[in-house]
Amino acid sequence: MYWGHATSKDLLHWEELDPALMLDTLGSPWSGTATIDRNNDGGWGKDALVIYYCSYDRVSFKQVQCIAYSTDNGKTFTRYKGNPVVDSDWEMQTFDTRDPKVFWYEPSKHWVMVLFEKDGMSFYTSTDMRHWEKQSHILDLWECPDFFELPVDGNNAIKKWVLHGGSSDYFIGTFDGRTFTPETKKLHYSEGQNENGDDILYAAESFENMPDNRRVQMAWGRITHEGMPFTQMILFPTEFSLKTTKDGIRLRANPIKEIDQLHKTAHNWNVISVHQANEELSKIKPQPLHIKMKFTIAAGNKMSLRYHGNEILNLAANEFSTGENEIEILVDKTVAEIFINKGERYINKKLLTKTNDNGLEFDSEKYGPSLKSLEVYEMKSIWNEK
Repeated sequence: MYWGHATSKDLLHWEELDPALMLDTLGSPWSGTATIDRNNDGGWGKDALVIYYCSYDRVSFKQVQCIAYSTDNGKTFTRYKGNPVVDSDWEMQTFDTRDPKVFWYEPSKHWVMVLFEKDGMSFYTSTDMRHWEKQSHILDLWECPDFFELPVDGNNAIKKWVLHGGSSDYFIGTFDGRTFTPETKKLHYSEGQNENGDDILYAAESFENMPDNRRVQMAWGRITHEGMPFTQMILFPTEFSLKTTKDGIRLRANPIKEIDQLHKTAHNWNVISVHQANEELSKIKPQPLHIKMKFTIAAGNKMSLRYHGNEILNLAANEFSTGENEIEILVDKTVAEIFINKGERYINKKLLTKTNDNGLEFDSEKYGPSLKSLEVYEMKSIWNEK
C-alpha cells in the first residue's frame, strides 16, 4: 500500500502525481494526515508540510506512527530518520494503533495527535512534533479519527469540537488541549450501506487552513460496481457545519458550492405536479445529475424516487418536517448522494444494475409530494472526455 498524491484547485478536478510515500523497512504507509509547521517546531524548515502516517509491517503485524516531511510545497517527501515517533503496541497490548490525526492547538501552543488505539481514540501532545506524550483516551470510536472545532450556527463566539471515527459516528463536546469531553451521545451524520452491509461513507478526512475557513471533508465511498474501470471511489466533497436543532447541536454535511461548476443543461419548474414532473423527467436521459427540489408532503404520502428502475429513496411523510422541505441529490455513475433539509439527513445509495432505461422518476404520482420547485442539472464529467 502506498500514499497516493494528487492536487486540485477546486476539489473536483484532480491531477494525479507520483506516489508520495512508498514502502520502507518499517512497512507499508497506512492512513494519517498532513499539517503545516508554521514555526519550524520540527526543525525541518519553516512552513514544512509534515505528514504523519501509520507504518504497517506485514510480517510482525506491528503498527507504528511515523513522519515524512516536504520542504518543496509537497512535491517530494523525506522520511524522518528518527521514525517511528509513537510505538504503543506493547503498552496497549494490541496491533490496532493507527491513523494519526495531527494539528496545532493554538491556546496551549502545542501539537495534538489523535490516534486510534485498540478500542477508541487517544490524545497525545508535543512541542517539537517528534516526542509525544499521551494525555487521555476516549472509548467507542473506530479508526481514522478526524477532530476539529466549528462555530455553532455560524457564530464564532460559540464553538464546539467534533470528534468522529472511520464511519460517520461522532461526538460533540469540549477540548482543553489534552482531554476531549463529550457533551452528546454518539451520533452519526451519514447513512447508507453497501452490498456487504458496511457503511458506504468511511475514512473521511477534512482539510485544514482552507482560504475561506470552510471545513470540507472527502470520504472513501465503499462501493464496487460491475462494468466500471475502478474499484471503490471518493464521494463528492461536503462542507461541515454545526446547527442547533430541537434535539441539540448537530453536525451537518452538504455538497460544496464548487459542484455547480459541473452544471451544463439546466431544467427548472415551479409549482408542478408529480405526474407533470415525471413527464418532464422522462425527457432527460440517465446520466450524472444534480437535483434540487422544494416540496410539502401530506400525512400518509411518501417521497419515493427511482433511477434506472431501481429505488433510490423511499421516505414516509412523517420522516419530514411539517411545512416546506428540501432535497438535494447528486446522481453519479455508481452512487446517489441525497441531502435532506440542508444535511438533516445525508444518505448514500449504491446504484444497482439498471432494470430499465428510465432516468430519475417519482414512484408514487398519486400519493407523492406537492412540488413547489424542481431543478435538474445535467452534469459535465470531471474527467477528460478523450
